[in-house]
Amino acid sequence: APAGSGKTIIGIAALLMCNQKSIWITHTKQLLFQFVDRIQQFVNIPETDIGLIYDGKWDTNKPVTAALVQTLRTDYTKLEAISQNFGTVIVDECHHCPSTTFTEVLTRLNPYYLFGLTATPTRRDGLEKILFQNVGPIRHVIPRKEVADRVITPTVVTKYIDTPNIPEEVSYQKLLQI
Repeated sequence: APAGSGKTIIGIAALLMCNQKSIWITHTKQLLFQFVDRIQQFVNIPETDIGLIYDGKWDTNKPVTAALVQTLRTDYTKLEAISQNFGTVIVDECHHCPSTTFTEVLTRLNPYYLFGLTATPTRRDGLEKILFQNVGPIRHVIPRKEVADRVITPTVVTKYIDTPNIPEEVSYQKLLQI
């Protein structure tokens, strides 16, 4: 589905339909907390019912857990301990799944349902086979034309600023002092 088309909401709906203890895995704090905000906003779930795994924090004894993949990978003992706890796994920005980090985490989990969300399943490096191996085949596509009237397409305006060229031998620290 294209950027801005509501993949987070679609993922939350899938999570609810599965009616399983769930984990939402992503790779940035911004996306982690975007999910937490959206599930509170649309499902009216209290913050106390959302577990978090990030920056060394491992709070998983909740109906829904949001996790940074990097934190999951830091401690395989803890990851193995929770590997059977989640009936539903949703991977946000799943086009990153061919990475070693995602692969090592996902192969240690054993969900009944596994979903991946992305706007870009086709990769320039051709690693789609690993993506599909980790999260399964594409099950649904939302064409851009179906959401074009709801998605804001940015306009890029180039602005030229007349500044002097700075010689390469000038250090960054010196520039900060100017």
